[in-house]
Amino acid sequence: MATIAKTENISSKAQRALKKLVSICVDLGTSAIKVVYLIDDVLIDYVEITPEYKKLPAHSAQHLPIDRAYGLSEDTAWIRYDLDGECHLVGNLAIEYKGFAAKKTLKWEMAAPKILSAIAIVLERENLAPSQAKLSVLGVLLPPEEMPATDELRANLLKLLKVGFYWRDRKFKITVAKGAICIAAETNGLILDDLEKYPQMSQQVWVYSMSGEKHSTLTTSVRGSLSRIHSDSKDLGFFNLDRMMSEKIPGWKATDLQAVLSMPKDNRKLDVERYIELNDSPTIDWHKLARLRQAKNIEIEAQRLESAYQESLEQYWFDYRDWLVETAPSPEEIDTIIFAGGTNQLLKPQINDYFADCTQKFWGVHALEVIQILGINERTSSRSSLFLSKNYHVRYADVTKYLMVLTGYQPREVLDDE
Repeated sequence: MATIAKTENISSKAQRALKKLVSICVDLGTSAIKVVYLIDDVLIDYVEITPEYKKLPAHSAQHLPIDRAYGLSEDTAWIRYDLDGECHLVGNLAIEYKGFAAKKTLKWEMAAPKILSAIAIVLERENLAPSQAKLSVLGVLLPPEEMPATDELRANLLKLLKVGFYWRDRKFKITVAKGAICIAAETNGLILDDLEKYPQMSQQVWVYSMSGEKHSTLTTSVRGSLSRIHSDSKDLGFFNLDRMMSEKIPGWKATDLQAVLSMPKDNRKLDVERYIELNDSPTIDWHKLARLRQAKNIEIEAQRLESAYQESLEQYWFDYRDWLVETAPSPEEIDTIIFAGGTNQLLKPQINDYFADCTQKFWGVHALEVIQILGINERTSSRSSLFLSKNYHVRYADVTKYLMVLTGYQPREVLDDE
């Protein structure tokens, strides 16, 4: 009997040693749930999950998909906390059941089902059973004003991961490393990474401006420490611009502008540094939107839409500028300001003029490295055009850098001119 016990013990240790180490970072964005993950410090990839969420009664489970069928894992994502519990749908499946993106709800309140779904999606994409993996890092980015909820969210996630949950119709229980769950405020991925790379930052004033779907965040580092006086987060993002358009254009839908707003595509030989320099401002195809709205006169409708947009953008800029005046250090006091997030790019001329006296301004400064890591490698080369056209090199910068800070990961391949 003693020999058998010893054999079982050795087998158990060997099994634990064979587990794949999985590190995942999640940015719970309002426009998308952005996920970056690392397997055994070697394989790195990303997932985009639409932000919609829907809660259904327990009996709805019989009508929901029990596998990914012929689609992607992120298209059939739903969980339950227990076998007879309510069904929490995330992403495209939530859209099918008229789910919502909760632009007026705090992100942390619906974070658990989204984060748990992200973990399950990553493992399913990599053909890993939960028993074959160990969650070594789980990073989460939240708006700064939601950071007081950090302890509650961490405790809830730890409890659900420890006891397990149901991924579709199957029990999902994964080993979690001690101290694996790390929650930080948005922009922390960029700031922490820069603090490691640029020694001068500890003696200067650096400002990080990030504007997305719902929030705009301004984070100021003065000699390496957070300046609370000059840091703030405000409900001021693409959602506000969209709302202004709806007040001017009858029948305006929240998806209208997103449907025709894109980054330019470069179908020639890819020179990413030049791409970022020249093509970091989105374009809007007003004629396409006029056709989608089935206008009788496409040209007149396109002009009307563009005029309403320019008026809305000016109105949005006035609100944004007032916030900058109230929050940011004066431009001449700033050594370096870094702009991130997709919505900032819509205001690039106005922002550049406002910060004309700032010593250094950087747009997309982290984008090249993000492209090297996520956008163009052996695994994702077929998606490189999509990666750039969807502005992922900007949108994924914060969460990618946070993963690098938490794991110490450094890209093994450097993009060349070939």
